[in-house]
Amino acid sequence: MFGGNAAFEAAAFRLRSAAFKWFEHATYSAENFAVAYTGDLEAGLSATLTSVLSDRSAWEVLDLTEYLNQIQRIEACVGPFEAMDRMDEVHPYGPYRVRNMLRYAISDRAQQLQILLGQETMEVVN
Repeated sequence: MFGGNAAFEAAAFRLRSAAFKWFEHATYSAENFAVAYTGDLEAGLSATLTSVLSDRSAWEVLDLTEYLNQIQRIEACVGPFEAMDRMDEVHPYGPYRVRNMLRYAISDRAQQLQILLGQETMEVVN
């Protein structure tokens, strides 16, 4: 990576890992806040999936259950190469982002934030 200096490479790897972990949390936080602030889970999912899929029409015909099932297939590919590949992504994979928004939408934290913002709490239909 940087000419064989193992200590430098290890430090660079740790810094890169920390930065990408921060990006991951920032992405989740921004999407969660948007869902709580607007009270519109469908709009949040639409925005995220349009961004991830780069095509609004793809989101409109997407089987969300099958899309979320990709998480199991991703996690079945454990190993050093898979971990390195995921570290190269600035934002978490789409299925993880959708799962996070769905979990957040029904959480106590989301409900409390909506009350604090003076909004009605979201109704999430299964």
